[in-house]
Parts: sequence; structure tokens; C-alpha cells
Amino acid sequence: MPRGLLTGAGWLAILLVFFFYYVIVWTPLFSRSGSDKVSIDGDDAPIDAIVFICMGAWTHTPILEHGVGSLRANGRWAGEVYILTDRDDGWPVMRDEYKATVVTVPAKESKLGIHSYKCTMFDYLPSHVHRVMYMDADIIVSTSLTSFMTWLGHALEADRGRNLGLFGDSSGHFWGTCIDCDRWHGGVMVATRGASDPCLQAWCKEIFSGKYTADQAALDYISENEPVCSGMFMMNPQYLMFMKDYTAVFLKPAKTFSHVTAAGRLEDQSWFYRCVVRLKLGLRM
Repeated sequence: MPRGLLTGAGWLAILLVFFFYYVIVWTPLFSRSGSDKVSIDGDDAPIDAIVFICMGAWTHTPILEHGVGSLRANGRWAGEVYILTDRDDGWPVMRDEYKATVVTVPAKESKLGIHSYKCTMFDYLPSHVHRVMYMDADIIVSTSLTSFMTWLGHALEADRGRNLGLFGDSSGHFWGTCIDCDRWHGGVMVATRGASDPCLQAWCKEIFSGKYTADQAALDYISENEPVCSGMFMMNPQYLMFMKDYTAVFLKPAKTFSHVTAAGRLEDQSWFYRCVVRLKLGLRM
């Protein structure tokens, strides 16, 4: 067989491998299923609503539009969405285009103060919202919530003592650990009115204790030292991807939730990270 033909066949094989790698890892073709076309709401899920918190300068960026927009379009969530914000104009785009209920709350001076709304959110939600999923504004939904909600329902049914679910931070990375990571990741949280309240109150107390610069470190403390937080449980890491976990990003398809670190200041990040986010998630942030 001519040497040139072997060389050509070799290049063709390389191109085919690269093509299938790109399709599987960098497009939604293999990360989405037929269920992605079916809408899901509180009647089909073990939660009643989804809530976001967006305050201050971030309300004048498209960050929350990406988050809520991906929840509606990719996550297929047709249920209730609440936004706690210090904007007092009703946030027309979120209200009219994304069908979210905008709740105006007092402004907070510090980042920790803003994060404290995570542990007081039930104070601002209507009483019929019994169980809620909180999402950070920089969480992008890449696939239908159906699989995650099915898993969540089974997890809650298997142990009725579970009432406060979060993903792992360090353990959620590809290698099961990362430098300067906490045990718990506060970007996606499932909480239950009443049952989760004592633990959420303990979290607020630690947030304002002056010992921490971030809310996740306070989560680590209460999970180990507060008996009222015995209902905390780790959610399945197969549903969350960290966009700065490059090993996972380059080897696995997008997961249900993607945490876009520094989403509000993406232009200040490296060109490499910006390209990864835009290619992987199809965003123009």
C-alpha cells in the first residue's frame, strides 16, 4: 500500500476522532435526551419553586438573564421562579420575558450580607413554597432538569431526615479535590421550609460572626458542629460541572448545572477561560 495513502488514512482517522470528541464533549447532542423537550414544573418535581438572588451592580449585567434564560430554555423549567433583588423597578425583563416573580428586598452593603439572603429566603417567599431550589446567578443550566429532579425525589424519599441538599465543592471536581476548595458548594441548594430553618439560622449566625470571608466556609463549620444541621446531604456530583475544572470540561459533556466562576466579570478573566465558557455553554457573556 502506498505510503501516501497510509498517511492520508492516518490523518482521516485523527480527524474522525477529533470530530467525535467535539460532538460528544463540546455540543449538547450527547448530554441531552428526549426528555429535554418535555417541560417540568412543581407538579412534576420534588420542589415548588426556584429562587435566585441578584443585587447591586450585577442587576445591570446580563448574568441573571443567562441563568434564568438557560433554566427556562435548557432546563425546561415551566414552574415558579422568584428573584430576590434590591432593584425597585420590578425588573421588567425578568418579569415579562422570563415570567419570574421579582421580590424587592433591602439592599446589603457587603457580599456576605447579600449571601445571607440564602438563609433567610423563606421570609420573602409565599407560604405555599414548601421546598425550594436556590441557584446562584452564575449557574447555567445546560440540560433538562428531569433527570436531576428524579434523582432528588428518590434521595429525599430514601431518607426522610434529609432537608438541606447541596453539592460538594472540593469533591465535585474531576479529581475529587481542588486547592482552596471548601467541602460544600453553596451555588445550588435545596431547602425545606420548617425542617431546614434551624440549620439556615445557624448558617446566618456564622456568616455574621466575623470569622469568615465567604459563606461556604460557614457551611463547612455548621455541617460539622451544629446538630440542627444533621439533615444536610450531599447531592450527586454527576449533575454539576465547575467551568474552571478544566479536566472535567475537556473530558466530559456539559452537566445539568455549570458553575461559571467570575461570570459577572468574565472580561477580566483569561482569554482561555472566556473561550472555554463560550464554546462549552454557547454563551456570549
